[in-house]
Amino acid sequence: MRSCAEKIMFKRWQSIWSLVLGSCMAVLIAGCSDSGETAADGQEKGKEPVRVAYVLNGALGDQSFYDSGQAGINRLVADYGIETITIENNFDAAKYPQSLESAVKWRADVIYVISYGYEELVRQYADRYPDITFVNIDTVVENSKGTT
Repeated sequence: MRSCAEKIMFKRWQSIWSLVLGSCMAVLIAGCSDSGETAADGQEKGKEPVRVAYVLNGALGDQSFYDSGQAGINRLVADYGIETITIENNFDAAKYPQSLESAVKWRADVIYVISYGYEELVRQYADRYPDITFVNIDTVVENSKGTT
């Protein structure tokens, strides 16, 4: 059981991670869009909204890291009107390739991969799909061109 001080620190870190992830996502999403006329809902006229996939090696409900990231995703939806999908793998590494493939088929512009185990897959997919921005939160992964 956590002490009161531990609970306060936990909430503080959870808030910090939500802000950090949300800020990073906003910067990436801004980079994915062209300048142009915008409608009242914040979307550019005649353009599809930016699509962001949030791929977890674990599952939501941890009241920590994954949930903080989801809070950042939810904030982007509220603030920028993006479309999102969250794919949970429940710590089953055999599902990792299928989860990335699902995100690609969903036509994500940005794919956020959370936690370890995806490094080689992200490298392969970044080479195969250069128009998609891949972000691995826990590690730095470079494709054959030195970017992801």
